[in-house]
Amino acid sequence: MLDNQYTLADVASALNAELIGDKDSLVDKFSIDSRVLGKNRRTLFFALKTAKNDGHKYIQELIDRGVVNFVVDKIPEINNRKANFVVVDNTLIALQKLAKWKRNSSSLKTIGITGSNGKTVVKEWLYQLLKKDFNIVRSPKSYNSQVGVPLSVWNIKRENDLGIFEVGISEPNEMDVLEEIVHPEIGIFTNIGNAHSENFENLEQKIQEKIKLFKNSKKLIYKDGGILGVIIKESELLNNVEKLSWSLTSKSDLQILGVSKNKSKSTITGFYKSGVSTIEIPFIDNASVENAITSWLLMLDLGYSREEISNRMQLLTPIEMRLEQLEGNNDCTLINDVYSFDLNSLKIALNFLDTQIQHTKRTVILSSIEQSDIAPKNLYKEVASLTLQYKINKVVLVGNEISEFKKLFSSDKIFCFENTEELIASINTLELNDEVILVKGARSFRFERVVKLLAKKSHDTVLEVNLSAIVRNLNFFKSQLKPETKMMVMVKAFSYGGGSYEIANVLQYHNVDYLAVAYADEGKALRDAGISSPILVLNPEVSSYQTLIDYNLEPEIYSIRVLEEFQKTLAGKQFPIHIKIDSGMHRLGFQQNHIPELLENLSQNKNIEVKSIFSHLSSADDINESDFTK
Repeated sequence: MLDNQYTLADVASALNAELIGDKDSLVDKFSIDSRVLGKNRRTLFFALKTAKNDGHKYIQELIDRGVVNFVVDKIPEINNRKANFVVVDNTLIALQKLAKWKRNSSSLKTIGITGSNGKTVVKEWLYQLLKKDFNIVRSPKSYNSQVGVPLSVWNIKRENDLGIFEVGISEPNEMDVLEEIVHPEIGIFTNIGNAHSENFENLEQKIQEKIKLFKNSKKLIYKDGGILGVIIKESELLNNVEKLSWSLTSKSDLQILGVSKNKSKSTITGFYKSGVSTIEIPFIDNASVENAITSWLLMLDLGYSREEISNRMQLLTPIEMRLEQLEGNNDCTLINDVYSFDLNSLKIALNFLDTQIQHTKRTVILSSIEQSDIAPKNLYKEVASLTLQYKINKVVLVGNEISEFKKLFSSDKIFCFENTEELIASINTLELNDEVILVKGARSFRFERVVKLLAKKSHDTVLEVNLSAIVRNLNFFKSQLKPETKMMVMVKAFSYGGGSYEIANVLQYHNVDYLAVAYADEGKALRDAGISSPILVLNPEVSSYQTLIDYNLEPEIYSIRVLEEFQKTLAGKQFPIHIKIDSGMHRLGFQQNHIPELLENLSQNKNIEVKSIFSHLSSADDINESDFTK
């Protein structure tokens, strides 16, 4: 039976593996990336081993973050035993085997797509063309590898009746296992080229390996001509597969008679089964024309009328420029999709957002939809329904039309702005922190300005940093200090432009006692990069307190209010802090009249450990104030 969640007992049984832990623990997602996991109690983490890394070494960190379910090839040595382990011989094989098990539990029809390029575009366009008639599951973005395919197939749900999966290989003998996982009823070979050819003897071998995906398919759609057409026609492996081809030059099932283009669209005329028909697509590049023809042939074979195909082809939306993922400010992840806005593209974007499990909070920034045949109320009712379906916590509406229907949205927080300029002016009121943010707007709203504002800044200027010189400077300062005097080094603001991880790593190697950053997300980034030295956070915001605790980042405490708020989050947990005193700079810090209240608080809360007391010296550069400074 196909379910959307399973117990660990189900998983262990499917893998014929040993289970240590809670057999009733539920899982509904796979993950192989420790960086995107927080408190995901229903995620099953596969500790994969590669030539460069080993997922087993991140298990303790994941347990500390709240992950409880793991597939491993050995039980790691850990301090916290509140975790469950499925023990296998090989974690990658287990991942593939479990995906195959789930695929075999379903009866959905599948389309498997391979080729050198165009796989993702054809997959997404087929979704757009067929979604009215099927409940479709498809590969997220470009998940087509030995790992990506099983992760994609695991997304199959009981309600799906069509799967569209792209499949890629990088060397011989990889396709057989992927064929067993996808087991496509219909195959599509987009094209063949030299991309990812370094591990194949020649193009012929590469084609022979790729067509293994279709050895049990009923039909195969491909572009005829050249070596690809020859091999497909002559392959004994495909003797029982019905072959449907299209061509611009030779006789084929769909014979293309002509392609004409203007500034914004292409008109394609073809001959199929004794009839001539025409489609129009809103693209003029050759790759889009070929991908559209491939999709056209599939729809013809599925029995769609020429008129229906023509109508749907005109509504295809761009894929290649969409869904750019960026690192955002305040520990956020940005999904940039500002090139077009309609219901189809919104569903694709939200589906991709759903894969970003590293954040518990979800925000969408949406403009009015400028071109649609649907009545506005019905249109935005559907948009609101999608935000509810994908559990969006914060909805930002930009434009008079979409804002008019704000009552249709039922998210936790809803913001409305008349235009993009008003949004930009008020961006701080959104309080975006540690969340995934989808920015989706019609072209005229120029939301790229919003993305630029929310994205972490990057610069084209190159600064060459001499790490050896930094070590020499460090050693000089050490030579001027007593051996028992500890040293804290500021690495905030990307180490003042020098590279936060690179410099922090050197400092850690040379046993610096403390590092200091401005904000919690800087400290989290260092932890994610493997920095384990103590880290002081100079500007701890209330919204980042849990991040401080989860990543063992020590806050600067500069007021009773900040101290009490942090203690609430700690809930009695033992934790170190650093006390900031205001000795005349008048930025932040406890003033003299606050000290008795501070001492009383600390004496009553024994879980707080004061690691240091410090101050900004207001007059250290003024020789006339030396007595005051001392």
